[in-house]
Amino acid sequence: MPHPLWRTPIDRLTEGNNAVLIFNPMTPSGAMELDQLTLAFKGRHRHLEKRFAVDYFKSNLSHLRLCHWLTVIFYSLPGLLDAGFFPEMKSRSNPFN
Repeated sequence: MPHPLWRTPIDRLTEGNNAVLIFNPMTPSGAMELDQLTLAFKGRHRHLEKRFAVDYFKSNLSHLRLCHWLTVIFYSLPGLLDAGFFPEMKSRSNPFN
């Protein structure tokens, strides 16, 4: 049996439920072909695209949620600071009054 580091990405994917797809273009199986516009797998690795997308989404969901909330906080912070430092401008900047 070959050393685990020299197995193909497909072997790593099909070992079981806890297997991880590791993209390493330097494997003896050769480089994975990617679509130049969408960066999706193509050729003999096309069947991996759906599973990769699901795994990528699950592994990055908490990071995406954190970034979303940090964006909301940092975009609202200047407006809150302006309202605190310049209260006389609140009536002019509120279009609903």
